Amino acid sequence: MDLYTKIVSASVYRSGAEVIRRGSAELEAGTQTLYVRGLSASAPVDTARLFCQEGLSCSDLRFVDRFPNGEEDPRVTEIREKIDALEKHIEVRELQIEMWKDNGDFSKRTEQPASEVQDYIDKLAERLESLNKDILDSRKQIDKLNKQMDEVEREGAQPILAAQVTAEKAGRFSFEFRYFENGAWWRPVYEIHSDGEAPLVMRMRANIRQNTFEDWEGAELSLLTGSPNSAGTIPVIRPVYLDFRQAVQTRARSNAMMMGSMAKAAAREDTMILEDGCCEEAEAPMMFMATGQAQVEQSETATEYKLPGKRDVQKGGEGTVADIQVYTIPAEYRVASVPRLEQSAYLVAAVKPSDLPITSAVETAVYLKNNYVGKIMLDPDLTKDEAEITLGKSERVHVSFKEVSRKTSTTLLKGLAVVDYVYEIAVRNESGSDIKLSVKDQVPVSENKDIDVEVLEISGAEKDEKTGILTWKSDLAAGASAAYTTRYKVSRPKDKQISETRR
Repeated sequence: MDLYTKIVSASVYRSGAEVIRRGSAELEAGTQTLYVRGLSASAPVDTARLFCQEGLSCSDLRFVDRFPNGEEDPRVTEIREKIDALEKHIEVRELQIEMWKDNGDFSKRTEQPASEVQDYIDKLAERLESLNKDILDSRKQIDKLNKQMDEVEREGAQPILAAQVTAEKAGRFSFEFRYFENGAWWRPVYEIHSDGEAPLVMRMRANIRQNTFEDWEGAELSLLTGSPNSAGTIPVIRPVYLDFRQAVQTRARSNAMMMGSMAKAAAREDTMILEDGCCEEAEAPMMFMATGQAQVEQSETATEYKLPGKRDVQKGGEGTVADIQVYTIPAEYRVASVPRLEQSAYLVAAVKPSDLPITSAVETAVYLKNNYVGKIMLDPDLTKDEAEITLGKSERVHVSFKEVSRKTSTTLLKGLAVVDYVYEIAVRNESGSDIKLSVKDQVPVSENKDIDVEVLEISGAEKDEKTGILTWKSDLAAGASAAYTTRYKVSRPKDKQISETRR
């Protein structure tokens, strides 16, 4: 007895899914073998479980070959017989076409009455067209049957769960079949929407995909953070031993020790060098979000988002996208520019990192007035007072940066070379409305006592003493302009050259 089931719900993890299928079968009174179909080839067979209703008892759950000893699925045999019959039907029709064409040659039959000849000729085209149409229809049926056979053979290649089922009385009984599916997953998709004035709207959406042998149709879906495959155990911390690094060895001694070093390589995999320490990039942690888009339940180890309604997820392809949360974030809008690096102005939204509903850097799509701007990496650095979210270039705010002068002089008494730098930044607001402006520049920072940096002019900018970053913040009216000057001197021993490093 075969039990065919349909997917009714799935709990999808970042990797894998717990799938629930349901179906019913007509059973006889007594004990019989039930063959449960629906487990995909990408599902670990040891995760399958079968549930039955009252009045039944199930035992001896095992995985079997439905048709052992090279037997063929009766459905395949039936389809193949239909295809053979249609192919013979086509052969007959093709033979009839040839006979009609041959009988239409009256050159050797002079005794044939003219009226019969004419009647034959008049009906020949219609009869040939009918036969050709019949052949075409038969070939279409063969194509459909071949597709059916492919589906049956694909289904037959899937694992089959067998169970001994005992029914107290005959009737139709319902069953539930659960298993873990490796060929399904979901990933978060983030979007920021802005009109340049109101608070930001941040959306968390989910891209759900599955690559099993069938489409999921009308299934209830839940999305869970994390992955059951990575539940694992708590890691074991190993001791770290410090010692001085050995001096460089001679080539001969190094070669002699090479084989021994290679033999110990595996044992050194857990060694950590403090100076060059590295680590694998961890998967971005998920966060708890209250949402009106999905019902949220949080446990000790994961957060579950129950999506409303039922959804279809086609096998393969780009999957389906579901809204999980819409979040409103207070923002202050300004036009920002770093003219030394790029003579452009950008519209940015300044927000508090604590207001962002994420805990680590994520790639986020940005939409300004419903127009796609691009993607940014949004990083909620809680050590900072604000985060600036770029919303695209401001085409009507013009920025220029130029080096006004660079003068070099020497002091003979101290043996120093002194360079005097002067830069000028100009900004003009042609946007048609007042804007809040933020402009950044910099002066270099010396990390050597023999190099001296003297700041002479920064036009009232805020200066970060550690980094040398200069920031001007002001309101700029429509049609107005602003100018900023940066001037500083760098002194160094005249016999040495300075290298610049950005980090």
